[in-house]
Amino acid sequence: MSSFTDDELAEIRLDRSGEFSEDESNFAGGTLGARMTVSLRAAAPDCDALGDRRALMMGIKALYSQMSDNVRAALGWTPAMMVSTDNQLNIDSKKLGWLSIDSMIPTLLDASDKGGLHFTRDRFDALPQMGPDQSSKTF
Repeated sequence: MSSFTDDELAEIRLDRSGEFSEDESNFAGGTLGARMTVSLRAAAPDCDALGDRRALMMGIKALYSQMSDNVRAALGWTPAMMVSTDNQLNIDSKKLGWLSIDSMIPTLLDASDKGGLHFTRDRFDALPQMGPDQSSKTF
């Protein structure tokens, strides 16, 4: 199933047409989840060790901005999750300082090439702005 796109895996996982077996649906969901893990570990490799969640939350926001509704549904990513992510990112960034998203773009592109969720620079401008200077991609 690794040759399937994220959207195709999400379609199989959600199986709205009822044409896939439970095993196929679960396998597609697991494959999509594994891709998410690859991307998020690349975005925030030291999150657990350092206790600094800013890069992880920025990675979540960047990936969410490019996911289709089906991929979001298959992974269980909701608008409420994004509100929570925004709130925590603001709190942590006020305490620890604001990070630039520019350094994360190559990391997410590389993770996409190495089995992570699909990510492109082209659609990245859809990411909402945050931070003290709303005119820059600073979080």
